[in-house]
Amino acid sequence: MHALTPRGRGYQRPWRPGREHAPPHRGDYDSSALVLNRLSHSSLRAILPPLQHRSEKGGVGLRDQSYSTREAVQMPRAGNLAYILGLLALVPFLVLYLDGSVRIFVLSVQGRWGLLVATWVSSAGYGLVNAALAAIIMATGLLLGRPREVVAGRLGLFAVIAGGLSVQILKHLFCRSRPLAEGAGRFFTAFPCVGKGSWLRSFPSGHSVTAFALAYVLSRTYPKGSWAFYALATMVAFSRVYLASHFLSDIVAGAAFGLFAGWIVCRLAAFPLEDARS
Repeated sequence: MHALTPRGRGYQRPWRPGREHAPPHRGDYDSSALVLNRLSHSSLRAILPPLQHRSEKGGVGLRDQSYSTREAVQMPRAGNLAYILGLLALVPFLVLYLDGSVRIFVLSVQGRWGLLVATWVSSAGYGLVNAALAAIIMATGLLLGRPREVVAGRLGLFAVIAGGLSVQILKHLFCRSRPLAEGAGRFFTAFPCVGKGSWLRSFPSGHSVTAFALAYVLSRTYPKGSWAFYALATMVAFSRVYLASHFLSDIVAGAAFGLFAGWIVCRLAAFPLEDARS
């Protein structure tokens, strides 16, 4: 039997059977919370990456790796329309003051090797070639499970088709004679010019439309490569002038319409159409 002592500073609670199964005191909870609070952010960061890596491999992770078309393609800005309208505003000036002189200069500097190179570069601007390139990008993304390439290829294909169809309508409306045709540079020749030959379909340049439409989509998907995409599209456009297939105003208008086709496709796709899982 324990001696009764007052509960002072030296008092200790006597041991009783079953004491080890008693619920912990509040002090125990306080010490556990103190240990958890001492975990630094660096320790947590060392734990999280392996879990996130598991989620990328298909396991259970902390963050959902799915994302939409909005995240794969940069949102096209309304300010881009200002550049497009600026190009279109140049067209009347080019038609009135520069198309004729540029045509004469090009014909005076054409050479055998230059024509060969320009023909090769120009072939990259065919609508079917651009559509095939976009389809290859999309197929590569599907095979390798890369959603960014799937989105880029799909939107690029839409932009090329939209630009290609619209440019054919415009060609048959303006009916402009090509640089080497009779009445070169004249608009509304034999209007309507449906079924009257390609020599009446100079404005705008179809190669420029499809090349710049695809370049715009790819530049929104891969911003770091924008300069390369636009450089290739510009080479395609000027190759048409060197081959005397188009006037300078034709390729400038084609670039504007192509950029607009890419802009409108990306603008519509910026709203989540579907989720693509990495």
